[in-house]
Amino acid sequence: PRFVTVESVEMTTVPIANVGVVIAYVGKEGKDVTGETFKHGNLVSRGEKGVCVEPLDPGKYPINPNTHKVVTYIPQVGRAIWRELLTHCWRAKRIGRNAKQVDDLVLKVG
Repeated sequence: PRFVTVESVEMTTVPIANVGVVIAYVGKEGKDVTGETFKHGNLVSRGEKGVCVEPLDPGKYPINPNTHKVVTYIPQVGRAIWRELLTHCWRAKRIGRNAKQVDDLVLKVG
């Protein structure tokens, strides 16, 4: 009988304009690093069991899906930027600006 199995899985992808929150199911018991004032849950250091305090930037990561879960979110700052960008594009189309002027607006916002 085999004591080890090897399987190939897709790399974990965090899309552009998102962050990945890592939830570890294995590791030593995590100690909360947020302090007494943070009352919304416990965040732990990397390598400990629990929700990791350091998010993942956009990209691909070799993470074992059996031991860790990655949940992607658009950060609040990102939502505000996208909202502003869409508003500028909508206004530009409404007043009949050409594509070059819309691109200039996108560059200013981004």
